[in-house]
Amino acid sequence: MLELAMAEENNRNAKLLRSKGGKGTRSAKAARETGAARSVKTGSDPGCAKTGRSGAGFLHLLGTLLLPVALAFLVAGAIILFENGGAFFGSENSGGMPGSGSKWLQDIGSWLRGEGRSSGKSYDAQAFGISTAKSSVDYDHDGRDDYADFLLGAQKDAKNHPRYDSRYLESGWPPENIGVCADVVWRAFREAGYDLRAMVDKDIAARRSAYTSITRPDSNIDFRRVRNLKVFFEKYGQALTLDKTRIDQWQPGDIVIFGANKHVGIVSDKRNADGVCWIIHNGGQAQRDEDYLSRTTMEITGHYRFDASRVPADMLVQWKGEN
Repeated sequence: MLELAMAEENNRNAKLLRSKGGKGTRSAKAARETGAARSVKTGSDPGCAKTGRSGAGFLHLLGTLLLPVALAFLVAGAIILFENGGAFFGSENSGGMPGSGSKWLQDIGSWLRGEGRSSGKSYDAQAFGISTAKSSVDYDHDGRDDYADFLLGAQKDAKNHPRYDSRYLESGWPPENIGVCADVVWRAFREAGYDLRAMVDKDIAARRSAYTSITRPDSNIDFRRVRNLKVFFEKYGQALTLDKTRIDQWQPGDIVIFGANKHVGIVSDKRNADGVCWIIHNGGQAQRDEDYLSRTTMEITGHYRFDASRVPADMLVQWKGEN
């Protein structure tokens, strides 16, 4: 009897253990299923994490590869826009470089064009065995020849450092504290005793068809447009080399035009280490007398020397002040 009772007790314990083990197994299985469900809902599945990391890595690599290309396109586009002007970057009322746009855009444009960067040490013509050209004319009888006066007038404008401003002015004459690239030229001529505004007006009246861009003459602005100055100097200036490496052919007081009538300046008496002359100009940059000729990306499209002895006397107009 005792043995039978012990056997029945053992059977009950075994059933109880199996029953508890099944529940444990079912609980563990349920836990695993619940965990998997939570994993899917929360996105914490290792497979998803791997996919995420792999996608991020691909995007990072793609961005790394495309960034230099995008920057190259931006720089190239900026250079083209600043070389050719445009209403977004400033007005071209004066026929010069963009000037009435945002100041930071002007600064970027100047940097891209090679303006405003430190020009380093300068040299004079003597350092390269070059003789400085002298004009046979001293129009204002001040004891300096015309070329020396052109240079001095441009230097005075550079020292005065007028702010670049291309607005249209009813009087025509910009005040001394503002100006554009073309204003450097007439101020240089003023120093020699010439009224370049009156001379341009007279030529427009005499050779109207030569000034193809003018639909209606306007004395207040015509002399401040580079395209009109080019027509004038093509007729009355001595056309010289466009090759900047022919350093002996570039002399102080010469007039230089850049691009498609986009910019103009006066040749300085300073040169770089290669003998290439500096240019005095106003593009809104900090340094107005600088090593621009060797740095600009704009093509040199005109190089002239104004010799009054070759110009008909009736075309010359004496400066008598702003009127």
